[in-house]
Amino acid sequence: MEGKESFVCKLKKSLYRIKQAPRAWYKKILGYFVDIGFSKHFSDFDLYVLNQGNDVVLIHLYVDDLLITWNNDEIIQECISKLKATFDMVDLGLLHYYLGMQVYQYKDCTYLIQSKYISDILQKFRMEECIYAVISISSGITISLSSNSQLADATTYKQLIGSLLYLTISKLDIAFLMNLMDRFMQKPYVKHLNAVKQILRYVTGTKDLALKYFRFPSFVLSGFINFDYGGDRDDRKSTSTYVCSIGLGAISWASKK
Repeated sequence: MEGKESFVCKLKKSLYRIKQAPRAWYKKILGYFVDIGFSKHFSDFDLYVLNQGNDVVLIHLYVDDLLITWNNDEIIQECISKLKATFDMVDLGLLHYYLGMQVYQYKDCTYLIQSKYISDILQKFRMEECIYAVISISSGITISLSSNSQLADATTYKQLIGSLLYLTISKLDIAFLMNLMDRFMQKPYVKHLNAVKQILRYVTGTKDLALKYFRFPSFVLSGFINFDYGGDRDDRKSTSTYVCSIGLGAISWASKK
């Protein structure tokens, strides 16, 4: 610019797609939520809660995607209007798809399913025409660090494990097996790879099964836990599993060594 040849422009790095941008966005959206009365939930830092008496609004943030739920239509309309006035956003209406999860909502129940995500995995690993397996792992098979088979491609194995681990969001029946199979990512053998492919074939046959949540008049929280004592053949450590549910709907589960 004429007369300002010696000036230096300071770029706002958050405007550009570099590593500082996510932190700047998170700082901005967090400050905004706090200003309009929301507080960060103690157990999930991406969940923001607004309480006004018996009314509540929940907002889950993933990068720039917002999932909003509420129990009072007047309050939610006010919140959405404030968000639209501050940010350039689009209201997509009733939730149907979120982070690989398909959501079907009806009057008395809600279904969660990942059938599309499973189809994408099958296409990625060229297993669209595979024959589905009735069981997730063959009985009598021994899974350990050592094997007489050849080494498998570690990259393919890690990609398969990563894809299937995300499926445990809705497929609690494979949680234990995925906890078992992800122990061999450092040095997988063909035997391990074949076992993981059988899990994928099993998931193929059950991809249309969904989690179903009913509307219950009362809040009943229950939990179950189990473990295999010294079940690991390599270090004799145990693997514990648990599942928590509200009524008949499972809400949290895990399998850990």
